[in-house]
Amino acid sequence: MLDVECVQSVMEMAASVASNPVRVLIADCTRLGTQLLVDALRRNSELLPIPAESAVESFSAQAIALKPDVAIVGAEASGSNSTALKMIRQARTLCPKMYSAMLLESSRGELIVEAFRAGVRGVICREDSLEVLLECIHAVHKGQIWARNDQLLYVLEMLAQNTVPLSVVDSDGAAMLSKRELDVVQKVAEGLTNREIASRLQLSEHTVKNYLFRIFDKLGVANRAELVSFAMKHCPKPQNVEDPQSPPI
Repeated sequence: MLDVECVQSVMEMAASVASNPVRVLIADCTRLGTQLLVDALRRNSELLPIPAESAVESFSAQAIALKPDVAIVGAEASGSNSTALKMIRQARTLCPKMYSAMLLESSRGELIVEAFRAGVRGVICREDSLEVLLECIHAVHKGQIWARNDQLLYVLEMLAQNTVPLSVVDSDGAAMLSKRELDVVQKVAEGLTNREIASRLQLSEHTVKNYLFRIFDKLGVANRAELVSFAMKHCPKPQNVEDPQSPPI
């Protein structure tokens, strides 16, 4: 059940910070971890950090009531990666205007893949600096994708291993992209350049650029990184990707 006093406290804090701050809902794996992140982010006048419960129902209730711009969820929230991913999925459904980022214990590739599948816009490691966290928050708030090059590379490798064609449909089940556009998306997901895509599909580079322009417009993405993130949510899970709950070998 949502604490009314907590909501009132947040509203009072809002009056004391800069106008139109980025509202950041934070749910780490422990209350201490959450509070430490809140205290650290309070030093930035452009942010309004809000502590959240790490239970799925409580987190979603706070997201609905407080309408944050960005959510930061610890990968081990409630002691389970699957719980953290469920928190992100449910909050994304209930609060589509809120973007999320996942705070990772380590750069385990399979968890990064599952995080993007769940709908996060960014991933960041605990070993990163506060400055990097701030950059991540501002990028995610703008709707951009935030991840290190090696993390994105792992996502691309997982997509490249997936041989099942993508299927992108709207809420009514209607196809959003043509067969040729899906071919282009698949090649982008495999990490190919425009020139390489043109060669593989026997098209001109100009035609590939036109396809990408139409794809970006149809899917509401702004760049290749966002397109890869979108594709990550719409492709079947490769059989060789470990369950995110499984411990690293």
